[in-house]
Amino acid sequence: MKRILLATTFLPFLAFSQINPDSSFIRRISDNIMLSGKAYENLRYLTKQIGGRLSGSPQFTQAVQWGKQTMQTLGADTVYLQECMMPHWVRGGTDKASVVTVNGDKQKRSLDILALGNSYGTGAKGITAEVLAVASFEELEQRKDEVLGKIVYFNYGFNPTNLRPGKSYGEAGVQ
Repeated sequence: MKRILLATTFLPFLAFSQINPDSSFIRRISDNIMLSGKAYENLRYLTKQIGGRLSGSPQFTQAVQWGKQTMQTLGADTVYLQECMMPHWVRGGTDKASVVTVNGDKQKRSLDILALGNSYGTGAKGITAEVLAVASFEELEQRKDEVLGKIVYFNYGFNPTNLRPGKSYGEAGVQ
C-alpha cells in the first residue's frame, strides 16, 4: 500500500519534470529568433519604410502587398489575400512637434507625432521646455527636484525576448 501511495504521489512530479528541458529548449530557439532573426528587421521596414497604415490608406495597401510578398519569400506554402470591408478615416488637424538641439548646433528637427483619442491640445502657442530623460520611475523619483518646468521623457528599452510582444509593450507602457 505504501509503495502504491508513493508512486501515485511522486509520478506526476516526474512527468512534469520532463517538460522543463523542452520548454528551455523552445525558449532558447525563441530568444535566438527574436535576437538574431528577421522579425525586428521586418518590423522596422514595415514601420519606417511603409509607415503609418490607417485603414484604407495607400500605406495600408502597400503593407498588405509587402506582407504577402514577404511570406512568399520566406517559403509559406500558401499565401492569399481575403477581401474585407473596413472603415476609412482621414486624419484632420495640424499636429506637429519639433526639437531644437542644444549640443552646439541649435538645429531644429521636426518629429512625427500622433495625438491619441481624447487628447487635449496645447493651443496655438504650444509648449517649449527642456527635456529630462529618465529610464524608470525610480530614476524619476531620484531626480524629482529637476522636473519642474521640463518635459519628462521615459527612455525605457523594449525587451525583444518576450514570446508575447504585448508583454513588452505592457512593460514599456507603464510610463
